[in-house]
Amino acid sequence: MMTIQTMWKSDFPDVPWYGQDIVVPVLDDVRSDKFEFLFEHVNELPQIEIVWRASARPATSANGQVELKAASDGLGVILKTLDFDSSEFRGFCIRQQGIITQGRLACLQYDHARGDWIVIYNTLDRVRKLQEALANPLYLCGRGELVVLVDLLLQQKFTLAGQLIDTHPSLQTLLKDQDWLTDRFKLTYVSHGLKKTFNHWSLSEKQSYLNEALAIVLALKQLSPHVCLFGGAALGWQRQASLLEDDDDLDILIGLSREVHLDIGTAIEQVVKVLRDSGWKVTGIFFSHLWVKTRSSAAETLDVFIGMIENDRVSCYPMPRKGLELQRLFPASDKTLHGVSVPMPRDVEHYLETDYGTNWRVPDPNFQSNWDRRPYADIAGKRNYTPMNTRGEVAFAQRLAAERNTSSRP
Repeated sequence: MMTIQTMWKSDFPDVPWYGQDIVVPVLDDVRSDKFEFLFEHVNELPQIEIVWRASARPATSANGQVELKAASDGLGVILKTLDFDSSEFRGFCIRQQGIITQGRLACLQYDHARGDWIVIYNTLDRVRKLQEALANPLYLCGRGELVVLVDLLLQQKFTLAGQLIDTHPSLQTLLKDQDWLTDRFKLTYVSHGLKKTFNHWSLSEKQSYLNEALAIVLALKQLSPHVCLFGGAALGWQRQASLLEDDDDLDILIGLSREVHLDIGTAIEQVVKVLRDSGWKVTGIFFSHLWVKTRSSAAETLDVFIGMIENDRVSCYPMPRKGLELQRLFPASDKTLHGVSVPMPRDVEHYLETDYGTNWRVPDPNFQSNWDRRPYADIAGKRNYTPMNTRGEVAFAQRLAAERNTSSRP
């Protein structure tokens, strides 16, 4: 692993291009006054600075001595020197600006003698060189799955990379201790899969996401006054007054009385209708919660959970049935997260102890909810669809099947 870590962090820090400068040398044997810089996956054009030779005029500056114009395809710029040529400088420093995505870069130098452009730098070539450098040593030590993972990450096929990790426990173990492998992509492998966790979000991204949650809360209040944020947001607020670094989404709880909404299936249908009528797109329907598509660039969805109010208790799967006291949960209390006032459970500690257990104050990276639907079978209700399964429910079903197989053996 030291081989791949050294190459990943030291030998190839520009693959993919992210978060640092790239120095591109010009060709010594080709004198040129025109260069083209092509960019892909950047929010704004990077800064281009000339790196002068030691023998160049000491007072030389590029200010007023270069002409910039948009490249023909609109993806970059063409730089033309006005009173000097490439013999006076060593190359260019390409410096990224602001918050960007994973950038790719190609630099071309114009050869007047040939009347053609010459590629002098290409991040795709650098990617291929890194893949070739890593492949042999990793295959030789029996880590072929790691070669595939690296290839998928470098190609930015993050969904496929996450699926690969899901099917290889060895990769999951590796990433718990070697998060630098995905960190350069602003990704972390967590219980939800390979995600952009909050430690990779900017303050403005967090605020935008929280404000979207507030808009969804407002829509849900058409059905019930009992709506709040809970889950990781409540745990993060109580522990550190911020979203948890290893969390990646927001959870909303709506409490609905069984006197009006007979069962979870009926409640789900009514919540879906209200959200859709309010302009929100529901992209996933589970046993007792929904995925609601956000308009934020930082996260695809947030979760809306159904809590059934049964007399003075609230049942919210996958928490224990009737595990929450209604009067300690609602009416919600406003708390501040990253400068945004959001509704939280009235008694946050009561909620946390019910959901995360008595040791909720101590971070537990291996914590898992009990995704057992059986205690909720009598209020599940009829469905016109088959609910999607969570990752936790799939794992729970696999454990049950393994236990049955073990107990049935002679």
